[in-house]
Amino acid sequence: MAKKPTVRLGTTFYYAIADSRPKWKVTRKVAKNAWEAQCQDSEDYGGTVKLFSTKEIQASKGMDDFWSDHQRKHEDFYSTLTVGDTVHYYDGKDHYVECEVVVQDEGEYAGKKALKQVAIKGNGWRDWQLPHRLADGTIRCDFNVEGVMKGKVFKPNASCILEWPQFGFKEIDAKKVAKMPRISLDVPPVTKKQEEVKKTLESLHVMSEGIEAARRKIFDENEDPEGIRQILLMNLKNEIRILEELQKS
Repeated sequence: MAKKPTVRLGTTFYYAIADSRPKWKVTRKVAKNAWEAQCQDSEDYGGTVKLFSTKEIQASKGMDDFWSDHQRKHEDFYSTLTVGDTVHYYDGKDHYVECEVVVQDEGEYAGKKALKQVAIKGNGWRDWQLPHRLADGTIRCDFNVEGVMKGKVFKPNASCILEWPQFGFKEIDAKKVAKMPRISLDVPPVTKKQEEVKKTLESLHVMSEGIEAARRKIFDENEDPEGIRQILLMNLKNEIRILEELQKS
């Protein structure tokens, strides 16, 4: 069992107040197991004085120590990786993302080891998560699937990596996942109907923008409604002509 931290004058800790978690400093012992502390580094609450029990301060420091230790283990794990290694990110429910260990020359992780998303594996992926086209041909897919398609580089917590020695889901065998086939992310080609829908939506967008621009000119700029109507009718007729030609094609 971990030793509880000692509380004395000058002890600092973090504790929530309203919507923030600023640093506090023990400034006075009020009674046995009761301390007065002052908020130190908050723009909104700096100088605020509050009473704390010894248990509250110890619990706060214990939580901070836990997360600090967790972060240290996270960084230690990444330090053991070699550029070019393959590891697997666990996305939950039989979703795995194969990753390559890389070091970038620039960007958020410049000079640091991070993971480049390479492929997805597992039997949990649904059709709507894989690359597919909407009615207008727009490609949609799951966040991590998109990351693979774009070769996204990220640095997830070590606790989400199957190869981490302390990975929590012991029933998942990293070696078996490594042998799983990669799932194809090929995108189906755009159909003629999808192209037609896209052009139709573009025309509708142009018309809606024209209507909104006309509304602003009448109500916000006090322009002559009749002149605006004529311009709007010309724009609408032009877009209707485009739609009619599209229908004939």
